[in-house]
Order: sequence, then C-alpha cells, then structure tokens
Amino acid sequence: MRNGLLRIDLTTGESRTTPMASPLDVLLETRPRTPVYHVDQPIVFGTGRRALAMTRFTLTAKSPLSGGVAESRVEGPFGPALGDTGYGGIVLTGRSAAPCYVVIQDGEPRILDASDLWGLDTYETTDRLVDRHGDDIHVATIGPAGENMVRFASLITDRGYAAARMGAVFGAKRCKAVVVIGGTAPDIADPVALARVTKDYTARIPLNPLTRTEYEPPGFGAWPAAGLEGYLGVRNYSTAQVRFSFGPSDFNTHLTQLADGCPGCPQDCMKSFDGSPLHQQAVAAFASNLGIDDLPTVLDLNTRCLRWGVDPVSLSGVLAFVCEMPRGPRFGDVGALTRLAEDVVWRSGNGVVLSDGVARAAKTLGRHTVPYAMHCKGIEMCMFDPRGNQGLALSYAVHPLGPRYDGVEHDIDFDPVWGEELFIANAGLPAGIPMAELTPSKVELVASLMELWSGYDAMGVCIFAAPPTRNLTEASAAELVGAVTGVAATPASVRAAGRARLQAMRRYNLREGLSSADDTLPDRFFTLPVDGGRLAGAILDRPSFEGAVVRLRELLGWAH
Repeated sequence: MRNGLLRIDLTTGESRTTPMASPLDVLLETRPRTPVYHVDQPIVFGTGRRALAMTRFTLTAKSPLSGGVAESRVEGPFGPALGDTGYGGIVLTGRSAAPCYVVIQDGEPRILDASDLWGLDTYETTDRLVDRHGDDIHVATIGPAGENMVRFASLITDRGYAAARMGAVFGAKRCKAVVVIGGTAPDIADPVALARVTKDYTARIPLNPLTRTEYEPPGFGAWPAAGLEGYLGVRNYSTAQVRFSFGPSDFNTHLTQLADGCPGCPQDCMKSFDGSPLHQQAVAAFASNLGIDDLPTVLDLNTRCLRWGVDPVSLSGVLAFVCEMPRGPRFGDVGALTRLAEDVVWRSGNGVVLSDGVARAAKTLGRHTVPYAMHCKGIEMCMFDPRGNQGLALSYAVHPLGPRYDGVEHDIDFDPVWGEELFIANAGLPAGIPMAELTPSKVELVASLMELWSGYDAMGVCIFAAPPTRNLTEASAAELVGAVTGVAATPASVRAAGRARLQAMRRYNLREGLSSADDTLPDRFFTLPVDGGRLAGAILDRPSFEGAVVRLRELLGWAH
C-alpha cells in the first residue's frame, strides 16, 4: 500500500513520492507571486472514497482569475479511482514540450504523447482514450477551452463531472488528460460504523425536504423556478424578475441517469439529462442569467460546456456582461449567444477579450463597462442574488475562494417564510433569520457555517450531505470520517480543521497580492434594489456590509 504524494514532473517525465502535505503547503512551495502559468506552479489532486458523502476529490492550484488560491470539489467516480492508486494525493509540476497525458496504472505513472488528442473536446478525448486503454478506466481531461487557456476553463472527469475553472492551468502545462487504470480500493477503517451511519442517513432521506429533493428526480440541478425573485440571479442582476415556461417536472422527460453518479453514496444528487450530468447552477446560468426560456436549449448548452470544458457560470457571466452593452447580443438570443460562446472557447473574434473573465474584460474595454462586470476577486458571481441572500453575500466577499455558492448554507433555508422548520431548529435559530437582512446574529451564523463547512472540505465530507440542513449531524459526520479513514475526528476537531484551512488560504492570498480591499462586491448590489416579488426593495447597505466584513474576519481569527 502506497501513501504520501505522487509528484510528477511534466518537464522531465520523472516521478517521486514524498510525505503527505496539504494542498496549501504544496502551493506555498513556490516563490511568492509566481505567475499562475509558471512552470513551477503545482496542480494538486486529492482523492475520494466509495462511501456516503466521501466520493468527491479536490483539485487545488493558483487561480487564473483571482491570482489567489483556487479549489474545486468534484463529484463522480474519478475521486474514488484516484484513491485506488494508493496515494494520498497527486501533484503535477513542470510543463511538457508537446501535448501529453498522464496515465497512472496500478499506481505506476507514465507520460504519453497526446498530439492526436489536442483539439478534441472532452467527450471525444474520453472516447479515444477508452478505445486505447480499455473500458475500465477513468479520465479527467480538458477540452478546447483549457487548451486555449480560457481563464474559466474546467477539467472534466468521466464525461461530465467538472473541476470548475481549473482547466487553464492544465493547458498551460500542455497536459491534456489524466487517466487512472486499475489499483486497489483502500480498506474501510470501520465497516460496521460506516454501515450504521449510512443506514441511518439513508432512512431519513425521504423525511428531510432538502435531501428528498436531491434524491428524487429531477434532482438538485433542476431547482430554478418562478417565484424566486431576489434569490435567483437574473440577467446579470439587472432585475430580479424572471419567467420560466418550464418547471422541475419538465426535466423528467430528459432524464437519462437517475442514480450512481457518486459510487457508494446513497444520496444520488447528481443526475444526467440528455446524456450529461447536470450540476446545481447550470440551468440558472443559462435560463435565468441569459434569459433562455427553452429547456432543450438550456440542456444542450450544459452539454456544450462539458464538451468544451468551460464553466457555465463564468461563461454566462461574460455573456451577460456584454448583453448589457449597446452593441452586444440581447438576453435570450440563443443564436448570437451561442456563437459568442464558441468565440470565447476558441479565443477568436469578439470572444478573445471575454476569455479572460469579466474583470479583465472591463479593464480592457473601458471604465464605462465596469458597472456590468459582476465579479468578486476577479471571479464571476454565482447564480444566487446577494441582495436576497445577505449571509451568502458576506461569504462571497470574504471567503478566500471568492464567490463560492457552497461556502455556507443559503439564507433561504433559515428564512421564516421560505425556510424549513427543521433547518431553522438544527441551526439553533428559534425564529429564523430573514434572508434579506444582515444582522449581527447572521454574521455569527456565517462565521460558524464557514468554519464548519471548511472543516468538511478539509476532511473530504461532501457538503451536500452535511449539517445543518442535510441528514448528517456534526457527531455523525465526525464518526463517518473516522469510520472511512481511520483518522479520529470529533465535531470540535472538524471545526478546528476548517478554521485552520480558511486561515491558511487567507495567508496564501495575502502572500499572492490580494488584500482586505478585495473583500467586497460589485456596486450594483449596493445601489439597485430587488425589483419584484416578496423581497422587493432588498439591497445591501454598504456601511452595514462593510462592518459585517470586518466582524466576520474577526470571528474567523484573521488579523487582516
């Protein structure tokens, strides 16, 4: 049984094993402010396990968008396949002179020529690698967006599970794909305890409104619906009013995979439609943010993004940005938006300036475009409106990873009107907290949830099964970690790990040139109120928000 980190140098072709280190420690091995595409910059793979809430793997690197830390957590079967290699993680450094791909077979790495793969989309690449190496393999690959170093390109694993915004760093290294073949699954430390926790969790899936929605078709990717004004990001946040001609039930006729997206996890969040897995924000990105009111078209765009290897949220963000310009395409114009998306992916025509993200595009195009550039720390905004989700907005601004929609639980779940009594009680909120308010108690809640969910990220526990809104409790989540990995965990140690992880990320960002001045959001959220629905009039109050940012940093133990 191997352990430690497998380090592969793409320049020399050499590999070695070193003692385990955290992804942040590996990133810190580089000199401060080393450029993101420099040959020395590492890409760090974590591993997953075939167990309840433990299948996801982590991919960590320096962000091409923010210049700080970037991290993506990826569902699907690739994480457990990485675990089967016997290593605790895999680090890629260097740069190949020609297109290459990495094969790890029964734990042994090789670097092979990928010249015939360069230019293919991710599905075509996966098919060709399966033809070459057999059906029983797992593939992580970039598409044309990653090859062209679009800053929000993604790495796509096993035909549809995305490591969001992590593709450009592979393109910079001329690394087309990583293929895992064979290996041996690590032993479960305590199978009896794992079975007990899993049985309890599974039995309660139908009893929890959120886990039931994740489990039953159409699943958690099909949530956008009318009536969510102020919660859902609409047309570059220029309005909150949205109309859908389709609803969640309409997805079922397109359903092609119902279960087993994440091996060993009974929650079965990830489902596929028209042959492609659908994650939580893609429908909102195209239907709500771009105004495309046709479900087959929206699902086709999801598939295109997976094939191109590009993040749908950032792609919709740059397209919505230009939709607000006098000579830009119009919201809802499928033909014009699709053509421009292709230009972005291929870095051609009008897409060249957009392929670096809205922050850089606004700087290039001029100050008059800055109000339309919806980003935080250079990363395009999520599909959940900060004005109606003011705790989430605070997390967007302060979190070292930038606007991460799963940095904390969403305000809607604790809202006295739209929330659930179960979630409000689990969070220790007797009366709930209105979602469009930012009170001192909500700031404390955000700090607690950031610390908790960061702890689960550190321990490899999927937040889509985590407390306070899903079926794991803090006690059962700690027991799960021990049962699977053999590492003793308690609720307190999980929180401590989460706090330390956030502090380490913050230190890395400061080292790389980010500062407290970056802990803010676009002006639109402070000047333009929600214009319809139950949350009409909601807006971020700048002095209150700035005070909350300072207080949150204090609660997290950050000096700056």
